[in-house]
Amino acid sequence: MKKTAILFIEFIIFIVISSCNGHYKGRYIYTTPTGKYVTIYDDYIIFEKYEKKKYPEDNYIRIKGYYKGSTALFFKKDNTIYINRDHYNSIEFCFNRPEYKISVFERAVREKNVYYKECSLGDSLAVAEYLFMDERSHFWPTFKEVVGDSVYIRTYKIDDSFFMKNFYEYKDLVVSRYDERLNK
Repeated sequence: MKKTAILFIEFIIFIVISSCNGHYKGRYIYTTPTGKYVTIYDDYIIFEKYEKKKYPEDNYIRIKGYYKGSTALFFKKDNTIYINRDHYNSIEFCFNRPEYKISVFERAVREKNVYYKECSLGDSLAVAEYLFMDERSHFWPTFKEVVGDSVYIRTYKIDDSFFMKNFYEYKDLVVSRYDERLNK
């Protein structure tokens, strides 16, 4: 009877530990409103459908540190990418197109103000803005993509349930690219 009780307690502890979401170790493939793929694989955000078992060598950003915070990437037609981070020295990136001009803005209010001044979806060069928010050690994305005079927004709902099983529930919205609420 005592051995059965101990085994039962060990079984319960195993289930609780295996179902808790500490630092995530998984792969989640999301689609943007225009059908592009973005893969979240451990600490990597990969800008394609990525199904390999090893970490990518290009076309990714990696968010370092235990607390990931938020990350925003703004893409322009002139191959400029602006990255806004919550923490200093917490990002590593590698893109397979060397002609990209990448600017990283980290934490300081002054830097964030410059980022928002450069990154308006009303800008004629704007292509997309991808936002990743860390919640319970998982990146929850919001994709904003410009098509003509419209911005297509796909927000993946944060699953705040204990087991976090619903990673792919999203809400779509279409607004004018000149809507002032988008640029605040």
